[in-house]
Amino acid sequence: MVLASGGAHASGYSFPGATLQAFNALTAEAGATLGVLPASDGITYLFCKQGTDGMLCHTSHHTATETAPSVTLYEGDVYFLKTEKSDSLLRVTNSPGKADGVVF
Repeated sequence: MVLASGGAHASGYSFPGATLQAFNALTAEAGATLGVLPASDGITYLFCKQGTDGMLCHTSHHTATETAPSVTLYEGDVYFLKTEKSDSLLRVTNSPGKADGVVF
């Protein structure tokens, strides 16, 4: 299990600058500190899926709201991490103005 804590607005709905840490879901024992999400992105969504070699994570953040019609615009990026390895958080995409994602 991976939990996000700290950061500029860490609340459960916002993760800019949050630290990701692995935890054993059965014992609640803290594991590796995986890395820190960028503070500049204002990440509001973080979803990770475990694979055979690690986890792929998709993030998104609010960029603007159009008034007519009222549409909220989001951008996102993809990250990779290994839950057993400290400092393994790796940003796979960094495409300003685009919503990169992962299909699970």
